[in-house]
Amino acid sequence: MTNLKGPFKNFACVCYGDKYSLEYVQKLYNMVQRNTTYLHNFYCFTDNVRANDWLEGHINVRQFPQHDLQGWWNKMQLFHPSNGLMGDTLYMDLDVVITGNIDCFFDWEPKADFVGMNDFNPTTKQWNSSIMRFKNDKMHSKLWQKFIDDRPNLLRRFPGDQNLISEFIKGSPGCDSFPD
Repeated sequence: MTNLKGPFKNFACVCYGDKYSLEYVQKLYNMVQRNTTYLHNFYCFTDNVRANDWLEGHINVRQFPQHDLQGWWNKMQLFHPSNGLMGDTLYMDLDVVITGNIDCFFDWEPKADFVGMNDFNPTTKQWNSSIMRFKNDKMHSKLWQKFIDDRPNLLRRFPGDQNLISEFIKGSPGCDSFPD
């Protein structure tokens, strides 16, 4: 894509287990390449040790810092202090289909520390973690550290990562929602 604009942004996805193949990472990467005008680094956090061999393009493959989380709880590792994400990061699940320009997700409330997508069920008043943007340096203490400090209890208490994220920071200063 020509006429890309800065500053650099991050785009991240998480690929764990065998629910989604690396082909989904490749397709998401290709969709992002076609649908943003921002200079960006694309990150895939994974437990797949062969990802570097299979994926094509400028994909930064990172192994999870921790290897004992199951399923969607691996998304919490996006907020791990040693994952190397600096600045703004836009995250999307592997099953998201991008059909148009995604710059609006980078541009909405640019000073916010975290921006989440409202859950599809408006009665929950929670975020849906399939799309979120965050500044990791602001979120690792508010999300990762609180999660890891009380992990066994939180894994029993919450049905998923989006419930925990919503309870910990939704409505907090610096946190906002994308428009529905």
